[in-house]
Amino acid sequence: MCPLCAKGKEIRATIKKLEAKTERDENDDNLLLQLKDELELINDHVKLEKKIRKEYNNQKEQLRNGEAIIIMDFKENMSLGSGAVETARDFYNTPHRSIFTIAVYTREGNDNERLCTRDGLKIHYFTFASDCLTHDTQFVFDCFRMMLNHEDWKSLNIKENRKINLWVDNAPQHFRTFQMLYEFKKLSEDHLKNNQLYLNYFAEYHGKCVCDSHFSLLSRYYTDKTKTLKHGTPVYSTPEFIDILQTAVEQTNEIKNQLNKKRKQSTAPYPLLHVTFFDYKRSDELQAIEQVTAPQFTSYYHFFFSKDFRLLCAKEHTDAKHTRNYPIKRKTVVQTKGPKLG
Repeated sequence: MCPLCAKGKEIRATIKKLEAKTERDENDDNLLLQLKDELELINDHVKLEKKIRKEYNNQKEQLRNGEAIIIMDFKENMSLGSGAVETARDFYNTPHRSIFTIAVYTREGNDNERLCTRDGLKIHYFTFASDCLTHDTQFVFDCFRMMLNHEDWKSLNIKENRKINLWVDNAPQHFRTFQMLYEFKKLSEDHLKNNQLYLNYFAEYHGKCVCDSHFSLLSRYYTDKTKTLKHGTPVYSTPEFIDILQTAVEQTNEIKNQLNKKRKQSTAPYPLLHVTFFDYKRSDELQAIEQVTAPQFTSYYHFFFSKDFRLLCAKEHTDAKHTRNYPIKRKTVVQTKGPKLG
């Protein structure tokens, strides 16, 4: 649960108790004023979260053929080497892997197609496993470019001059960075220059359930496979790890296909899983980091560029009346520490 929302719940309960007291002293009155000021700030957060969540849901409902909504997130690192029976080596030499997913919503083709989800949208997961344990902006956009060059991305038939909305959380090490703004500019100018590209942030502490549910499924697949006595040697490499997950996805789809054949035509089919897995490799060489500086940009949640790419346009949310225009100012920073490899 969001810590701010939880704090607001506690404050409301305390205020209610103080206001119910028949006799209040000066300390009670001062505390009451302080709590109401805190609650006002939290209420602003709640209103903003509801507004942003409504805009996200509206984008999904209004998604047109050839458009896309893209949600990106990291999973907590997964430990390899586990099994039904573990040796001392398995326990003390556990390798870890980063899991990063780009979930792409589209609406295209036949509405009855077996990839449809309950809300009538298609979803394709591009999932990256890596021995690079540094979750930074370079990791994000190295993977994003790998996705753009893959045939499964091209098969989504995202059309020119259509909207693509990116959605991320406020993680300060990989999403809420000046490097993120630079990479967003490169995407807008180069890789997706024929589309209308927008960058959106969810409200603080309010995440992306589509990625979270996908991560839970992957964890269950891995645990179910490696914790059974039938499973042989523990898995230590990324290709073996990906093979377990890919096999589990294929088996799940096979079962769903069999069940769908038995369902009435008028009944919605069980949606199939569509996942493309990658083994992301990262060198440990130090690299220069390109940034677009934008002071106080963390106060805004919706971004896009002017047509000439001279301005970064920022709004508190999509429907906000005020737009802050940042002149593009680039900055180069030299890395002092390489990525951590597992």
